[in-house]
Amino acid sequence: MDSQIVGNKFGVKRNRILLDNIHSKNLNGHLLNCCYNGDMKDDALIIHEAFHKACDELQLTKEIRASIAGLEKHSNESEVVNKPEVIAESQCLLLIELYKRLNILSSGNADLIQHLLNTHNTHLDATPTDLLQSPKGLKQLVNYYTSISP
Repeated sequence: MDSQIVGNKFGVKRNRILLDNIHSKNLNGHLLNCCYNGDMKDDALIIHEAFHKACDELQLTKEIRASIAGLEKHSNESEVVNKPEVIAESQCLLLIELYKRLNILSSGNADLIQHLLNTHNTHLDATPTDLLQSPKGLKQLVNYYTSISP
């Protein structure tokens, strides 16, 4: 993808940055394909779709997804699926970044990613899936995997 600008009149620069950021780690378009089909999309929708695609790729449970997105207070699952504006944007962007880091570190090996997420990490002194469920833990994971990524 070139540096084509996408988005509405007020979100053009931000959409381009989001799409470039999602695409920049050479993920073979895994996240980008679900978010961009040539149409101009709202920032919240781009983040919503990329978040759910990253969750699918990481095989996260509905409970963990809801916790990350700040939706544990919403009992209606349709709010998670149909209303991207209710998602905690910063947490979703962190999860997308975590997916990118794990994908780079594992060279796209899904089994290795699952191992990294579900096995106790002595450096973190926790299991990453447990850390995912708090904002502080998610940031700690992103920082850790960023520090050890090539």
